[in-house]
Amino acid sequence: MTNAPERWPDTGDFSPPATLEAPSRPSHQLAADPAHGGHSILAYSAEQPVPLHAQPPRTVAAAAPASVVDETEVSYTFTPQWRPEHSATPAEWGWRGRLNRGMGLRMAAGIDERTHRAALSTTRSTFPAARTICVANVKGGAGKTPTALILAELLAMLRRESIVAADLNELRGTLGVRAGVQEPAYTVMDVLQSQEWLRRPGSAVGDLAGLLRRQESGALILASSENAGEMRSLTAEHCRLVRNLLITRYSTVVLDTGNNEAAPPWQFGTGVADVLVVPMRAASDHVWVAGQMLEGLKSRSETKHLPPNAIAVITDQDGARLDAQTERWLADRLGALLYVPPDPEIAGGSIRVDRLSTASRTAWTLVAAAVAEVCARPSVHDCRPTQPRS
Repeated sequence: MTNAPERWPDTGDFSPPATLEAPSRPSHQLAADPAHGGHSILAYSAEQPVPLHAQPPRTVAAAAPASVVDETEVSYTFTPQWRPEHSATPAEWGWRGRLNRGMGLRMAAGIDERTHRAALSTTRSTFPAARTICVANVKGGAGKTPTALILAELLAMLRRESIVAADLNELRGTLGVRAGVQEPAYTVMDVLQSQEWLRRPGSAVGDLAGLLRRQESGALILASSENAGEMRSLTAEHCRLVRNLLITRYSTVVLDTGNNEAAPPWQFGTGVADVLVVPMRAASDHVWVAGQMLEGLKSRSETKHLPPNAIAVITDQDGARLDAQTERWLADRLGALLYVPPDPEIAGGSIRVDRLSTASRTAWTLVAAAVAEVCARPSVHDCRPTQPRS
């Protein structure tokens, strides 16, 4: 059994520091692509970072000005690495693609299409070891479950491998309910009851797969129990057993967490994570709660590596966007900040990636690329010995 979670220090009232003033130049600078019509994207340029415990500005912009970004574009502070092959294939998107198909031209792809191609390549990159991705935000209604589900499904589709999403909500999680395929009706409790059988010598991968819900994308879902009392009884040791069964059979596990950072499943999930994904709404209370959570993670020795490389995903279903100062406040603390446009598929009910809108799926692919880029880096949890080849 594990020791009780350590107490996090009191971070005070999160009063704004003197350094949190309006930036001397816009936080987002337009980067044009002259070779392709001068089309612009939003690129983040960090200036003087502010302390992690600072309070973010309270204003939230309802929408971006039409002159900066239109509804079909994706605003992000992450750019996947371009390679020559991303420009070698002629354009297939937009007016360039239509001209290429209609007139037999070979116009090069625009910046959006090249970015998407780079995102696909990044998502398919090799990870040096098994990876655990933790989706966490202690603010309710932040979009954790849709984020975990869509991320697992996209990774499974694009990497062409089985990715597991496991619900470690300390109460009654909804990952299994939001999944498109909800059978068989097994849950994490069934896995725990079968642990001895699953750990026996000669056990097969299929033995565990039979307790998971395979989606059409190839992703596998481990649902939480519908009995909230059972989930409250989960200890860190239970979570460790479940995660070990998964990670020894599948290379990537996505953990969906609850809203109680003192709960053993939440502590465990963040403690074993290689990558942190923080979904949130474009609202000051969501940002403030996320800042407190990040402060707590930074103060724990086993999780201090997570905030600098974390990916924030703004998932507002009304299309709201953070103002420039709040974006900067977040981006200075995290590895990437991305927006996902509203999509009726995510608003309620079961979610299937193949039913997402084109704009939504493109944005989520960029999220998957940002996560994969962090997964491809060395992790504090890597323990592979480095021995010279004989």
